[in-house]
Amino acid sequence: MADEETEQERRKQIEVEKNIFALRERLQELATALKDSPESPVHCSSQYCQKFCEVLLEFAARWKADVDPLPLLELYIEATVSFAQATLYLSSECETVSHILGRLAMSGAELLLAQAVPGALWERFQSSVQTSQAFLQQIWKPQLRMLSALAQEGGAWSGSTLCRILSRDSPRIEEVRAFLALEGPDLLELRVRYLMKGSHFEKAALLAAQCAACPEFRGRRSFTQTYLLCLCATEPQEQLMQKICDVDCKDVLEMVCDLESDSDERAALSLCCSFLTRQLLQGDVYCAWELTLLWSKLLKRVEPSAQVFLDRCRQLSRLSKTVSHILFLIKVIHAELQDEGLPVCIEMCIQALKMASGGEGNGKATICKTVSCLLPTDLEVKRACQLTEFLLEPTVDSYYAVETVFNAPDQRLEEEKLLVPYSLRCDLLLAFKTEWPFDPEFWDWKALKRHCLVLMGEQASIVSSIDQLNDGKNSDEPEDDDEEEGGKRHDEFKDPTDCFLDTTNQLNEIGDEREKKREIKKLREKGFISARFRNWQAYVQYCVLCDKEFLGHRIVRHAQKHFVDGVYSCPICTTNFDSKEQLIPHVALHVKQSCKERLASIKTSRALASASKKHISESSSNQKAVERPVVSVFEEQNEDHLCPVSNCQKRFKFFRNMTAHVKTHGDDEEARCFLEIQSKKVVCHFCRRQFVSIAHLNDHLQMHCGDRPYICVQLNCKASFLSNTELLAHRRKHASFKAKCMFPSCGRIFTEPYMLYDHEARHYNTFTCKVSACGKIFHTKAQLDLHQEDHITKQDPLVTDDQSQAPDVKTEPPTQIPFDQEPNCPALVNAGPLHDQDHHTQCAEQPMPSSSTNGMVTQQPGPIKIKHSIESMLSTTLSNTEGNELNPSFKSRAG
Repeated sequence: MADEETEQERRKQIEVEKNIFALRERLQELATALKDSPESPVHCSSQYCQKFCEVLLEFAARWKADVDPLPLLELYIEATVSFAQATLYLSSECETVSHILGRLAMSGAELLLAQAVPGALWERFQSSVQTSQAFLQQIWKPQLRMLSALAQEGGAWSGSTLCRILSRDSPRIEEVRAFLALEGPDLLELRVRYLMKGSHFEKAALLAAQCAACPEFRGRRSFTQTYLLCLCATEPQEQLMQKICDVDCKDVLEMVCDLESDSDERAALSLCCSFLTRQLLQGDVYCAWELTLLWSKLLKRVEPSAQVFLDRCRQLSRLSKTVSHILFLIKVIHAELQDEGLPVCIEMCIQALKMASGGEGNGKATICKTVSCLLPTDLEVKRACQLTEFLLEPTVDSYYAVETVFNAPDQRLEEEKLLVPYSLRCDLLLAFKTEWPFDPEFWDWKALKRHCLVLMGEQASIVSSIDQLNDGKNSDEPEDDDEEEGGKRHDEFKDPTDCFLDTTNQLNEIGDEREKKREIKKLREKGFISARFRNWQAYVQYCVLCDKEFLGHRIVRHAQKHFVDGVYSCPICTTNFDSKEQLIPHVALHVKQSCKERLASIKTSRALASASKKHISESSSNQKAVERPVVSVFEEQNEDHLCPVSNCQKRFKFFRNMTAHVKTHGDDEEARCFLEIQSKKVVCHFCRRQFVSIAHLNDHLQMHCGDRPYICVQLNCKASFLSNTELLAHRRKHASFKAKCMFPSCGRIFTEPYMLYDHEARHYNTFTCKVSACGKIFHTKAQLDLHQEDHITKQDPLVTDDQSQAPDVKTEPPTQIPFDQEPNCPALVNAGPLHDQDHHTQCAEQPMPSSSTNGMVTQQPGPIKIKHSIESMLSTTLSNTEGNELNPSFKSRAG
């Protein structure tokens, strides 16, 4: 048996020698052809390198590296010596020469490191290296550096310094650095790789640590990467966490990406998992999301099983010390497994709720939003989430969110359709309830509402006022026919005495309600505005797209209904958005800014009103004048509405009452025209802006004249376009809205569209003098009061006597304003004083003079037609200015 093996070995050796001899002959022929070639040196060198590689591959294919490494080593030794001898005739300009020398050295070094080499073959290798170095030119000698370093020792792994490093003998730093400089980074990487391939991770870690600490190799990240991989494979968790505590996670992310690009996904997963565990144990969120995301992707590639993925996520969640890490795990589970991983996500949410107990409210609110997204169809869970968010931050917005979900119809619970087990759902609800100051399980909305309003403090008054306004609106609407019929059927069986008592009580209640309304009306006429009405004024919002009013942030929910062709439109400024996430903050910002500005204006107006009252009381003590109450700034909006029919002089406090009255005129032309306009809602067909009066719309349409009717109203911007689409695209270029009032004599600038529209509408709120034979039209109450003072001055005998005693002072009657012109429009809406009704009666009894000093003839009272246009206002402004300069009596009255 032994003889047969010896014979086989001898035959193999003879076969190897024959192949080596044949290789030597072939390579010698190539060298001779190179030497005798008449072509250029570069071309000859390129052809020789190509043929050399072909011959080498032909002979190397006769053995396998993992079966017969020693014959291949002899082959590469012979090829290296032959190529080194041929370099005498190769051109240095040929880059292929350096590349082939480097590959020959790398292949030989790999074969030397892979297996122990017999002594005779090792000596032959050493002599071949010396021979090759002698033939090589100086520029090519560094390519054989690895072989030269290996040839200096008695074996590939027998170096004294290397053995001390691998055996933890702690050699001197000078010896280590000299050894590393001799070997070079390429050979050292080969050594570390073969140690890891042989599962010698401890030795690989020791050598990689020395290489990573070497100053000359600081740019080579592969040594640090190998060192960390070896630690992750060998060290226990506690020691591993201590050794990697100073490594930056950003460097680790780059290492993981490098390993993934090299298709070493298991090594990348091991490194990523170790550092993710470190971040979880330390409670550090630095790069935690990136590590979690990479870890989940690598784990799904290495272990496609969903159950393995969920088990590993559970293990990491138990190590988590912050809510953020748990939320990261929930996000990757939901992204990878969808509904299959939903129970595990709910388990983690329960763990996060317990972890966030007694901590900051932001983490709890985030958990509530996460649970709502995971279980969007479970009404009871959504109620618990919304109530928890309200208890964390009891604001008006969170209150109305709670009101929405609690007023929704109750949901029938069907266990077979639940996405999570029923027991897990109960644990989730219990985790929410442990943080509540009360348990509303058996409460109705009214009981829960009382407790919520107590927690809101001062903001509860806003909610109460808005709810009262909504209740008042709902009470004005007619009841359903079914309820009325049911009430009639119920009344048929009542006792006559009960019916009489009920009727008496109803009449008393109606009388009390009318008396209450009369008192409120008197208070409003005196300038009193209730807190409820002020809250309505401050928080009411108007949707320009559907002509509806909303209180507070309810318009935010309404804005989501304006979704056409995949585009959301803002109900306040009509800006378009591609997603709901962009629309909701935009509309909420509108509401916040408008409410803030309106509340500030209300406070300012109340301060001005109190100052005006004080000024009037002081002036009344010095002069014998009629005391007049101060009117609120909003009183001009509450003026009586006059019936538009010429022959009808009825007035109404509310516009809807006046509209109902106009319908009683039947086929009257003016009434029919008025109702037709109201049905069309007075909307500009260019910009879709709505107007209170037809005159305002007519003046506004003058802006849309010309070939490019779509005008940008931005201050100092004169752009115009052919279509509304171009205008909307242009508006986005303006960072913020800023526009000027269209009236030249006003010129106020506004930063919100609704403020500009409200202000311009007040310019068209006209007031008519009620004195017979006068009937002048004014745009503000202050101008009407000033005009009525002129009537009183003319007919007051005390004033006449004073004028007769002072002949030097010339008094002229007030300047008469023609009916076809308008007075100058003020820049602000003045809260002017009101005359008592006695003053109007007195003025009506006195006849008006037939002519005035300026030669203008007064006209008889009758239907008045006024043309509202910018041109007339301009002319009126100039004429009034000139008249005021020439009329000293006007100056005296104005003073």
